[in-house]
Amino acid sequence: MEIRFKNRFFKNPKSDFKVIYPFSFLHYTSMVLENSANRLFYTHNNPKILWTLTFLLFEKDNRKMKTKHVLELADVKKIAAASEAEALKNNWAVSIAIVDDGGHLMWLQRLDGAPAMSSHMAPAKAHTAALTRKESKIYEDMINNGRYSFLSAPDLNGLLEGGVPIIAEGQVIGAVGVSGVKSSDDVLIAKAGIAALGL
Repeated sequence: MEIRFKNRFFKNPKSDFKVIYPFSFLHYTSMVLENSANRLFYTHNNPKILWTLTFLLFEKDNRKMKTKHVLELADVKKIAAASEAEALKNNWAVSIAIVDDGGHLMWLQRLDGAPAMSSHMAPAKAHTAALTRKESKIYEDMINNGRYSFLSAPDLNGLLEGGVPIIAEGQVIGAVGVSGVKSSDDVLIAKAGIAALGL
């Protein structure tokens, strides 16, 4: 319930108010309502209207905070195992990185024979996918199509194909980044890992 007033002293209509004191003078009933931020002095010649207003101000707000899914270590291990299996099945030597929804590293493994550079690229791709909530390929294509200014985007270094967001019920809860083979194959490994969660 939201009540709006034009009274310049009443800035926070969603807050819980308490009655300081009611009193009557002649045919008018007045009341002071107060919360932690503001005080409202309200006067009306109809007590029923005044007390109805008070009831609305006291009405409990039953809205609940939103909840979100988060990656746990068990989830990360599932992703890593499935990604590794996909890579080994195809004899692809890669590095696999998994990050949370803020782009913070939760897992990094470099398979035998994977290029040293891949251990830097995989986390960077995952970081980009997590922060932007999109596959990193989008930004590689964007730059290749002439939007070179995107290279100046802050804190995004993995602007190459191979970063894939992990989505649970419409929310990005992390990302997987893979590097070491052809970019399209990196994506296959990442998606195989994510599929292991059964989302």
